[in-house]
Amino acid sequence: MDRSCVNCLKTLMIFLNFLCWLCGAFVVAFGIFQGMHSKFASLVTTFWPIYPANTLVVTGTIVTCVCYLGVLGAMKENRCLLISFFLLLFILMLVELAMACVFLVYNRVIDTYFEKDLMKSLQIYSESGPEENNIIKDDFDAVQHLGCLNKLRNWFAGNYRSTGAGVVAMFIIQFTCLCFTVPLFCHFSRNGLGYL
Repeated sequence: MDRSCVNCLKTLMIFLNFLCWLCGAFVVAFGIFQGMHSKFASLVTTFWPIYPANTLVVTGTIVTCVCYLGVLGAMKENRCLLISFFLLLFILMLVELAMACVFLVYNRVIDTYFEKDLMKSLQIYSESGPEENNIIKDDFDAVQHLGCLNKLRNWFAGNYRSTGAGVVAMFIIQFTCLCFTVPLFCHFSRNGLGYL
């Protein structure tokens, strides 16, 4: 591979990883915003770790860190950083794919847990005194303002759909980054570059 081709690959890799890094930073910011302005979060306790806002913050943070390795590895022509980036990105993509499959396969089970959480929250709401559990009360007042369980379920489903669309877009960019990493790494290995 001649030097102009390597430079083109490096530039594409840096650009794609920087784009991925920006997307990850945006995902973190959006997750924080969604978490701060989210209604109904206190009503769904079973899924708190995979609540869309939490999922966005964790995934975005991991993506920004991994993509930073990719940018550094390409800029510095460092094989250690590139192989670390490749392995971490590959593992991240497998986890994203597994999570997507779990959500698709267990969609009905998620609805069952969702209803159980709402019933439990409703019981807490009805048994609470005037100064107790204000967050749950505020969230249930917001639910009553909307009118019904179906609208609330659709609101959560919309959050999961938008999260899923973002994951698919990130997956495509990440796969492209993996495709550019391999030839770049092979070139650096053949020429003995990249451990400094």
